Amino acid sequence: MKRAISVFLVIILITTAIPVHADRDTSSITLEHFADTGFITDYWLYTPANAKPGMKLIVYLHGGTGVGDEPTTLIQNEGFPKFLNEGRLGELNAYVIIPQMRRQFVPESNCISVIKALIDSVVSEYGIDEAGIALTGHSMGGRASWCVAAEFPDFFRRLAPLSGSVTVSSENAGLFSELPIRAYVGSEDFESILSSNISFFEMLSPINPDAILTVIEGATHMEVVNAYLDTDVVAWLIGDDPTSLLIGDANEDGNVDSIDALLILRFALALVDPSSLNLANADVNGDGDVDSVDALTVLRMTMGLI
Repeated sequence: MKRAISVFLVIILITTAIPVHADRDTSSITLEHFADTGFITDYWLYTPANAKPGMKLIVYLHGGTGVGDEPTTLIQNEGFPKFLNEGRLGELNAYVIIPQMRRQFVPESNCISVIKALIDSVVSEYGIDEAGIALTGHSMGGRASWCVAAEFPDFFRRLAPLSGSVTVSSENAGLFSELPIRAYVGSEDFESILSSNISFFEMLSPINPDAILTVIEGATHMEVVNAYLDTDVVAWLIGDDPTSLLIGDANEDGNVDSIDALLILRFALALVDPSSLNLANADVNGDGDVDSVDALTVLRMTMGLI
């Protein structure tokens, strides 16, 4: 029986050209208008494929080179937005907003309240999961991420500042005692940024085991953005808790069906890349590999045989 089903799946695969996401809308990146605040007017919005209410949100705050009124510079030149626009981060199962700051971020001004107002607006308009909002940024945006999260310590689910200077004080460390954090700096970063992060984590680590500082050996200030490509930090920002996994739901549409079985088989045959499916959901038997055995198991599940 198993052999017959496997042969049947292979025949379907060979004789049909089924797009990986045939049942989904495609993701998109669009420029949206917020308000004429003098600090943030426009923002880039990444809408995931198969978007629906209750999805998570990543907020990215850019560096000083992105300041101005030309939003295209962000997706052409700025690390994370550029990677996202070029598809190098794969298909993300979350919304992303990238506001353009028209002037330098200054914590003592209204910058923080404007950023928070934008987030609240997007959460309301798109039905974002209010418990699933993550914050990240690089350079000036890394510093801004620390400051915004400090102002609203219970609002964000996860925080990932890259090459952002941080205020070193026990009071500030106390604000981050329960927030999962992954911070990145380069060993060749600006001295003030490198030293402030090391000193801050010496205070923070003893009271927050979920706060991790990574010093990337040999990386300069501008090279730290490659952490978005070279580590799992983007997946971590989105990441569902293990208890929320739907085993077998490879395409994350909320159902376990023959489409998932076919997608898993196509992955096992190296016809689609890892970004095309949720590998944790696809590894049905939990052996650490996603292969034809998993595809067969999902098919049997949909047929009510197990």
